[in-house]
Amino acid sequence: MTNTNVHAERISNSILEYMALGKPVIATDSGGAKEIEENGETGFTIGDRDIDRLVEKIQYILDRPDVCARFGNAGKNRILKQFSIDTMTDAYYDLYRSLIGIVK
Repeated sequence: MTNTNVHAERISNSILEYMALGKPVIATDSGGAKEIEENGETGFTIGDRDIDRLVEKIQYILDRPDVCARFGNAGKNRILKQFSIDTMTDAYYDLYRSLIGIVK
């Protein structure tokens, strides 16, 4: 869990990697986690240092293999569609083109 009193993580490579592997994610509501993880769709977002909620969500996923698989599949699809190298490169290319006034 991220301790935002010490540092704030932006986009977490770990979250991206777990989702790419088809794993459900439980992330803290800090940094860039909200940009990646979709609460209730690819896993759960919990409050910073909310240990009780973390335990609750881990147990929830462990007790429901169908939910675990659904979250994992949704996360993997999200990574493939929105965070692939091609998608990210195209987004940057379009941004740069718009900044210099070149429109498609």
